[in-house]
Amino acid sequence: MKENAIERRLAKLWRAYYLKRIFLPIWPGKPKPSPKAIYTLDRKGAEVLQETKGIDPELLRARIKQNEVGERYLKHSLMISNFRAILSLVTNEEKNLELLFFRQDKGLENRIKIKNKTYPVIPDGFFGLEDQKGKFYFFLEADRSTMSNRRYLSKLKAYWYWKKEKGQTKKFNIKNFRVLTLTKSKERAESLRETALKLKEVEKANLMTFWFSDESKISLEDPQTIFNKIWKIANDDELHSLFGIEEDML
Repeated sequence: MKENAIERRLAKLWRAYYLKRIFLPIWPGKPKPSPKAIYTLDRKGAEVLQETKGIDPELLRARIKQNEVGERYLKHSLMISNFRAILSLVTNEEKNLELLFFRQDKGLENRIKIKNKTYPVIPDGFFGLEDQKGKFYFFLEADRSTMSNRRYLSKLKAYWYWKKEKGQTKKFNIKNFRVLTLTKSKERAESLRETALKLKEVEKANLMTFWFSDESKISLEDPQTIFNKIWKIANDDELHSLFGIEEDML
């Protein structure tokens, strides 16, 4: 379907109160971007989902309320959605590659106790890919430069201990996973990668769990970029593709 046809359909759904339309503010002094609308769920759309899919009305109301929050939340959500859209596009094009699922829900939340202190493990996304060699699982962290490096280090520490105790097997019945951190800039990706090296509890070989890149490296116009050599591992300066190193995943 052509882009203008999609836009016309979205506009009709907006006028009929199935969707809400939001525009991010344009800040003074910056080049004026083309005004692209963000569409989110509205009241009538929620009613349709409730009736046809049996989704809990309380969950739908919570989703609508989330969509009314500020610019920071919207940009974070768009970062995740963009990654997911690119992943969906490229897997649709590849015959030997399948996107098994992509989850963003409260059911992903986990807790791990480290030395009598409880740490949360709350990914921004969780997805699985399958090719001819097997199934691969990833947790996504979308970083908008709002989290301190110290707090980010605590997050990676929680992932590591959760993995060490086989939390992923107990909860999701998977053997292994990687944590992909996508940032706003190359500089921020490097900063967080250096932060990951401070994980004193983790042997260098096991730092392969943590991968880093920035959103300028991926594109909706060229979705194949998501599988290019754009990712760095915590303890490796070389660039890798997501399937470039497999021994830690199978």
